[in-house]
Amino acid sequence: MSKTKLVGSSVVSLILLCVTGHARAQAAPVLANAGFEQDGTGVASPAGWTSFGTVGADFTEFGGNTGSWRLTHWNADAYSVMTQQTVRGLSSGWYTLRGGVKRSPGQNESYLELRCDRQSVRVHHAG
Repeated sequence: MSKTKLVGSSVVSLILLCVTGHARAQAAPVLANAGFEQDGTGVASPAGWTSFGTVGADFTEFGGNTGSWRLTHWNADAYSVMTQQTVRGLSSGWYTLRGGVKRSPGQNESYLELRCDRQSVRVHHAG
């Protein structure tokens, strides 16, 4: 297998635990360490995020899009890794998730995934 570098993530999953009933006025949910800036340096396990799979392929490094740091998934060997964060206590309603994925060419798959209860939607990189 050839070496490829994936900047962004192989899979970044945000799990929203949905509620039913009347919507309450509430501030928009805030992701913990959304821009991967909280640690202030490159780390193997970014604060607020959990990784599964080849966790050694998951780290932050300098070169972020809107800040200094970015999440990177890369390994010299074949790997499969998912980095996710769970948001709890949301009111019923519409939410917007924004994110970016940049990847190298080759045989790899990268996407953002939003899961709400038992439903999920994946947005694949179209590169």
